[in-house]
Amino acid sequence: MYLLLAQNTIQDIFEFEICHHWVSLSTRGMIRGKRNRLVEFWADARIFGLKLWGANKAESLYWAAVECSESPFLTGEIGIDEMRLLAKLVAEHEEWLLRNQPGYGGAQPSLPTIVITETPLHGQYISNTVGRIAVVTLANWQKQFSPPSALEFILLSVQRLAARVALDADLGSHYSTRACLWDFTADVSDVKSGILIGYVCTDCREALLKCLSAEEVKEFERLMRRTWLGKLDDTGSVASNLKRVFDYDLSTTRGLELGLIDRFQDIVWSTESVKFILAIVGGLVVWFLAKHNIKIELVK
Repeated sequence: MYLLLAQNTIQDIFEFEICHHWVSLSTRGMIRGKRNRLVEFWADARIFGLKLWGANKAESLYWAAVECSESPFLTGEIGIDEMRLLAKLVAEHEEWLLRNQPGYGGAQPSLPTIVITETPLHGQYISNTVGRIAVVTLANWQKQFSPPSALEFILLSVQRLAARVALDADLGSHYSTRACLWDFTADVSDVKSGILIGYVCTDCREALLKCLSAEEVKEFERLMRRTWLGKLDDTGSVASNLKRVFDYDLSTTRGLELGLIDRFQDIVWSTESVKFILAIVGGLVVWFLAKHNIKIELVK
């Protein structure tokens, strides 16, 4: 969420906003059953004012179950028909929001919407659009596709889909791989090139120039090159805040969250840890040489 919203500070073409649990908000539907009540309890329980271990994950699982209960088609593949149902849900949510939150943003027309999900798309696509609604899925993302990280994959997908659903430009995918934002990537691993290079090919740039000024196109290209993320050691940069607040290092973390292996690597390869490990290894080497009376001479 933070990474996507940070885009609002560096360009004026799009304004991104996030809506959580939008499927079930209009009905506030609840699900029953012992397992779901346990997950709900785990998410809300406190001991001395502190959340239980795994509470955030439990809350996420619970609301995912609520949304699947409200809209069972979210549990299977999402095809064109399901995307039309998603468009209907988006419209219903916007109506509910305007009806129940007067004065919070005011009346506005239906906005282009991008849905991020782990539900697979029909045909093993990684994204698709119907009208002003788009869907990007992480179902086929695997850690061996990284680096880059899954988070950077989402960022690239949101950028390409935002231009497609929000701009009046003829932006169709091209099959040849150019590391362009609108490559038709038959293999998810091919997305790596687009993420790392951040390129708009000549054909796609001409399409953008039909609805954006030359300066706005440059602004869009600057957005997707991601130099605006900054460096980890630059206080206040996006990359630094991701690490400091969310414990997410774009250079090492692979999945959506920091897993146990990622956490272990993060600890091991931290500066102080490396110094400690090198000190131990050095000590063992000296001990081994002394024990076996091995003498090392350096020749000038």
